[in-house]
Amino acid sequence: RAALAHPISMLMWGELAAWIVAAELAERLDDPDAKLAASSQVFDEARHFYTLRDYLAALHVPVPKLDPYFAIAARRLLATRDLTVKLFAMQILAEGTAMVIFRFLADAKIEPVLTDLLPYIERDEARHVGLGILYLPQRLEKLSRRQLERVRQTTYGVGDLFGATQLRYARHYRALGAEPRDLIRSADKMLYELSEKIGPIPGTDLKFFA
Repeated sequence: RAALAHPISMLMWGELAAWIVAAELAERLDDPDAKLAASSQVFDEARHFYTLRDYLAALHVPVPKLDPYFAIAARRLLATRDLTVKLFAMQILAEGTAMVIFRFLADAKIEPVLTDLLPYIERDEARHVGLGILYLPQRLEKLSRRQLERVRQTTYGVGDLFGATQLRYARHYRALGAEPRDLIRSADKMLYELSEKIGPIPGTDLKFFA
């Protein structure tokens, strides 16, 4: 239970961050369809946060402190006013990685309730990734090469911090009988596939996720 509390706590706070970002996207995006999708995501993320919070409470163990690398990444993502960065770092990077973690924990069959619960959350996350896939290319096409490089570097920085968190959680995953190397491989595969869907940086042959 103590080992499981670490990833569940991380996911719970990640859902809270996603809830905040989705609310901002719903308010600030111009495209009506994108605003509608973001508005729907607000309710999804709120439901995920409260569900994971209740599950964490049901473990009856002390709530772990938030990993500092994860905290820095989340705060950096929340602090930016750049909607393109928010779309990329949250809808593609964070939501895509979350999908992999939810599937990883469900496949590990750690506990029956968790195994049955997580696929529902994963399905919602796939829809959230879809918002980024559909709407992000339109914004990227309007940016200069310098702006695109900044988006790429900022997203990389957030991604590196998220990745460092998973490496620090390796001992918790192993305590649960799950192999963290499988998680890293799955996350790399997911990000590669999402990068292929988004395409290269406009005007270049460079990928956003190398």
